[in-house]
Amino acid sequence: AIGDDVGGLPPPPRRADLPDDHRPWPAWPKVIGIISIVLGALGLICGVVGGAFMFMLPSMMSGQTFEGGTPPIFPYQPAPTSQLVVMAFGLVWSIVLIVAGAMTTSRKPVGRPIHIVWALVSIVVGAIGMKMQVDQQNALMDWMRENPNAQVTQMSGGNVGGLIGLVIAAFFSFAWQLFILFWFLAVKRKSADLAEGVEELVA
Repeated sequence: AIGDDVGGLPPPPRRADLPDDHRPWPAWPKVIGIISIVLGALGLICGVVGGAFMFMLPSMMSGQTFEGGTPPIFPYQPAPTSQLVVMAFGLVWSIVLIVAGAMTTSRKPVGRPIHIVWALVSIVVGAIGMKMQVDQQNALMDWMRENPNAQVTQMSGGNVGGLIGLVIAAFFSFAWQLFILFWFLAVKRKSADLAEGVEELVA
């Protein structure tokens, strides 16, 4: 038929009366959701591995001695209860981030409030954890200044590793959290934004 040969013609313009679900879906929910899932999984894995080492090292190194003694807080000694509580909470909160990422990737509006709650609580817990680490680092530095000839002091190299650890901890405690708050409170301020382009809003 005459009207069948249209292979070389451009497609007809899109009709203005097409429903909204024909519009392209925005890509940002998948990007943010996947990043949250990856970070949550990393936090979960690192928390489990770190917790295992924290419990195993004291027994593994029970016979190890250091000339000049050891500082009050030392990796080979049992961790304080407060540190264990913060670590356990961090494991649970990593699961919350994974759930928030999954909901966001699925374009479910509930992903926004879960992300916001996760970020707010994470900043508070991160600040507490950072304060604990800084106090431990200060106690360690004070002990090393008072015991310059101790084997632990000689091995520490000025405790550069501890300072690097603080920087890394600060990044993971605040970077993604602050971005999430900015994105969902200043850029995408409605939960319905997550479901843009989806035919049915599923909370």
